[in-house]
Amino acid sequence: MGRGAGFLLLLMLAGAPVRAGGHPAVPAGATVFENEWCFCIMPTIVPDNPPSAASVAYAVAPLPGGGLALVGAEPRERPGLGAGWLVRAQDATGALRWSRSLGWAEEFHEAARAAAADPAGRLVVAGYAEHARGTPVPARWLVVAYSPDGAMLWRDDLAAEQPLRAEAVALTPAGGAVVAGWRSDGPAAGSRWLIRSYDREGRLAWTRTAGGRTAGPSGARAVAVGPDGRVIVAGNLIEAGGARSAWCLRAYDAGGTLLWSRTQLDPDSWLDAPYAVAVGPEGRIAAAGKTAGAPAA
Repeated sequence: MGRGAGFLLLLMLAGAPVRAGGHPAVPAGATVFENEWCFCIMPTIVPDNPPSAASVAYAVAPLPGGGLALVGAEPRERPGLGAGWLVRAQDATGALRWSRSLGWAEEFHEAARAAAADPAGRLVVAGYAEHARGTPVPARWLVVAYSPDGAMLWRDDLAAEQPLRAEAVALTPAGGAVVAGWRSDGPAAGSRWLIRSYDREGRLAWTRTAGGRTAGPSGARAVAVGPDGRVIVAGNLIEAGGARSAWCLRAYDAGGTLLWSRTQLDPDSWLDAPYAVAVGPEGRIAAAGKTAGAPAA
């Protein structure tokens, strides 16, 4: 029986490279980084249910005082029950401050996929729940806000009879949050973007969708908010059938009005998508992701 997967955090000393003299496994002259601290939680192995044996960290958000929030999924207590939502707050030394689960329902796979925190330590986490056996429906779009001490402030729980996922979150200057992801329109229609904006109290401010020209797995993958409240969402759109996927960036003002949309579809695009986006203080936008040529006939 093999070892289980671990919930792993590795914090690097940014900007403090050391030479490889003390690291015999690294070639001479290579630049590496020392770990400030590291921890790993190894779950109990469940041989007859491998998906329940893995703890996964999907995202990390900085907290005040040098702390970190980690979000992901953890195994259920018994086999066959899927995975549970997991949010952990660590202090600057790596010690656990608090840990929260959600426990929406047994036999569901819950995952906290993204997190963002404000300077006061208020944390907003986005993710989803899917049925863990057979088809992934019913499904739920989940967004939860926590106080600095881990108390739940508000929660959005959107149910659907088709798959849907919240994949990214960013905070607004007014204290709200914008969450981006996707929802399925059915097997034949594929999926489309879903963007939901919340005020500070968790009330839905606006919602927007976007789809490609043809059926397929279109989805919003990342979101960022500029200092002026402008929302930048990055994702892919199926624009030419099959898996011909275009990069797409869409800008909305703070009220949800579309300002502009940009797409890029190369002749050999195949499942291309941006998976990260950022907005600088001066308003410049950077996006990163993947491109891949179409498979040979």
